Amino acid sequence: MTELRRAPRQKAVLTSEAAVYDYAIAALTRSAKTVAQLRRQLRRRVEPGAAGEALIDAAVARLQEQGYLSDARFAQGYAGSRMAQARLGRRRVTQELLQKGVAAELVEREVTAAFAETDELTQARAFLAKKRVRPPTDQRDAARIFRLLARAGFGAGTATQVLRLLRAGAAAGAAGSPDALAELVEPDPGDLTDYD
Repeated sequence: MTELRRAPRQKAVLTSEAAVYDYAIAALTRSAKTVAQLRRQLRRRVEPGAAGEALIDAAVARLQEQGYLSDARFAQGYAGSRMAQARLGRRRVTQELLQKGVAAELVEREVTAAFAETDELTQARAFLAKKRVRPPTDQRDAARIFRLLARAGFGAGTATQVLRLLRAGAAAGAAGSPDALAELVEPDPGDLTDYD
């Protein structure tokens, strides 16, 4: 028996400024986007060439004028969210924003503002507590934690400091003080700023 397959549905090409604007509003309603992300999405729906680019330019200008599209607002919200909820490091947040098409000087300004009230060591400790990472038992575990911290955007110096704290905590825990280990892995709630 042969299986019937439907041909993929062709998406209609947007040919008017109003249609492009309406499509852009719908896209922004689904999720916040940078100017570059929205332009990329709109390019897939308009005819290629100067006519399509003119439609995109008009829609983007109108959205920015109305305050619906702002790279500064996107960067501010994104940096604050990734710092407070995901507990990622400054480098990772910066890299993600640059990949999303936000201008470098805007990224630097917003990331600096988001990370102003916390230091990297506290952030790294909060990240490991969130991930429920246990102290390393050998070099292989220590390397795994180091790589985890590096992928999360923390520097080598911070990762080394955190590993020292974890090892010291493991030694204290082995000496009979499990509370000492918990204090070293989980940061003091007073060290973290609540962004909710």
